[in-house]
Amino acid sequence: LAQHAAVEKGQMVATVKIIPFAVASSLVDAVMKICAGGEIFAVNAYRPVRVGVIQTVLPGTKPGVLDKTLRVTEARLARSGGRLTAERRTPHEIGPVAEAAIALARDNDMVVIFGASA
Repeated sequence: LAQHAAVEKGQMVATVKIIPFAVASSLVDAVMKICAGGEIFAVNAYRPVRVGVIQTVLPGTKPGVLDKTLRVTEARLARSGGRLTAERRTPHEIGPVAEAAIALARDNDMVVIFGASA
């Protein structure tokens, strides 16, 4: 299963193999008891989220690159029912990014920051 792949109900997504030759039988028994008790992991359904985006800007940053990043992000969010609610473009500096993040966090489930530089 590829990382971040979408799955459907009833689809096998994982297998577990315990090789008892290297594990004490008491530990195997304990794991079997845990597994018999019910769900041991979960796959959660996509849920719509409101997302604010911050893109930092340096001298020479092309607006077209920022515009494309925004379009691609909107399309990815739409596939899972999410939506982009706001975008802020700030200098690539701690203060402006922090201010924008605080403001966007008030009205969004998630804030995504795209940095102009590493």
